[in-house]
Amino acid sequence: MNPSIMKGKMFTREWLWMHSMVPFYLMNIILLRNMIRVEMIIFMKNVIIVEMIMFMKNLPMK
Repeated sequence: MNPSIMKGKMFTREWLWMHSMVPFYLMNIILLRNMIRVEMIIFMKNVIIVEMIMFMKNLPMK
């Protein structure tokens, strides 16, 4: 078999593999970013709720 054809097949395989992997990594990064954002929002909401509860509890005492 011709070496140049073999090299061409290898190249296309590598190229396809790379192009199939890149979107996968991008998807993971996007998912991770969204997850972190959601976690932050939930955390902030919980903190605000706790602060409000503490504030309401302190009101009658003053």
